[in-house]
Amino acid sequence: RSTLDRSSAASDVYKRQVSVGDEAFSQCMDFDELYFGSSLLSVGREAFSGCVNLKTLELGSSLKTIGDGAFSGMLKIRYITLPASVETVGSGIFKSCSLLRVVTILKEKDSLDTSGWGVGFSITWKPQ
Repeated sequence: RSTLDRSSAASDVYKRQVSVGDEAFSQCMDFDELYFGSSLLSVGREAFSGCVNLKTLELGSSLKTIGDGAFSGMLKIRYITLPASVETVGSGIFKSCSLLRVVTILKEKDSLDTSGWGVGFSITWKPQ
């Protein structure tokens, strides 16, 4: 397993990424942490599903769209923050994330439909 820290050259590639395609990292067990920059606009269907070793995922401040099941089956993630820019979110995005405890959404309460996201975690709304 490896970490792409915020200062590594490999991490810089992800910081410039505009989208993460459908199933792009699906079943990937190579990373503990991934950091995406403010250029990230969309995360595709099941993009990170089954990334069982991923503990930290930073999505950047411009993300607008998250596909169905994008983060499902991420067994080690405990906390995740969705930026204020998110407008569209698919269903089951946190399904089978057994250690997930808190999803923080940097928007007004109930500005996104969270039904069908998954169970076993709390949602904290923090408008900016």
